Amino acid sequence: MAFTMPSFKKLTFRQLLLSATALVLAGCGAAAGPGGGPANFEVRDARVQAVENGLELDLDQGLELSRPARRAMLNGVPLVLRVGYELRGETVLLTGQRVFELRYLPMSERFQLSGPRDGAGRLVGDQAVRTWPRLRHALRHLSNLSLNIETARLPAGEYELRTRIWLDRASLPSPMQLPAMVNRDWRHDSEWSKWPFRINA
Repeated sequence: MAFTMPSFKKLTFRQLLLSATALVLAGCGAAAGPGGGPANFEVRDARVQAVENGLELDLDQGLELSRPARRAMLNGVPLVLRVGYELRGETVLLTGQRVFELRYLPMSERFQLSGPRDGAGRLVGDQAVRTWPRLRHALRHLSNLSLNIETARLPAGEYELRTRIWLDRASLPSPMQLPAMVNRDWRHDSEWSKWPFRINA
């Protein structure tokens, strides 16, 4: 289900700039998630398994959006979230991303999550577009994420998969990008996490 943002299209550039700046700067004090703690992303756990055509990755992620991010989404701004990964052996063997878009659909009062796509915007497998009545349901789905990563045949040995997830502030509407870059309420970036695993002969 596609959805455009008529409210933004009716605004002049100056009005959009003022509205976007207000959205970003609102709540400049504490960036709190629904539970009152700091809004941030984290990769809590990962399971990596070698399969015939690559790797299966199951992620357990902690995802909380700050009040300004949630407020912007409710006002028609889609949020792009990127899951990055890096496979290491003795050297870096593979890097990549999976991209998801989260938006609010005001006519149905539901939240839509689409993806995954790769870093270049191409579909990865069967693209899923799902909707939920509550934001927490969409975030819960993204928190428990399963990905297939295609690789060349990997010989037996020790490996490490590094992962992270972040909110892509560069994908925000142009008037919002600079304020979002300097406002800590918009920093939804996890640290790189490391997950060693072994492939047996």
